[in-house]
Amino acid sequence: MLVIRFDPTQYNYILAGEEPYFVLRFPEGGSLVSSARCLHRGGPLHLGEWASADQCLMCPWHGTRYSKKILAKRAVPSVENKGLISMILDVSPETSVRLYKRTGVADPLCGRDS
Repeated sequence: MLVIRFDPTQYNYILAGEEPYFVLRFPEGGSLVSSARCLHRGGPLHLGEWASADQCLMCPWHGTRYSKKILAKRAVPSVENKGLISMILDVSPETSVRLYKRTGVADPLCGRDS
């Protein structure tokens, strides 16, 4: 098991080994950490558009929609406390971890709407 702790204002994209994850923060509060791969075809879900009216994330490759409920079900176990997110991955503790701050990462707070 690997625990990664980070400041989501500094980092929003995590690469653990070869697996990408991203932080999705909601306007009403709270956040989740999800795989950055779309279940449909492995597309870059972290680059998807947030549809405020439908409360869903749309994959940029084929428009597959992920409701907040679906995103929560596939989220990585994580908790936000005192401004830091701790996420838990079921991988070796020796797995390499790289943290990034990327622009264009799907985020309902950024004001985009479809």
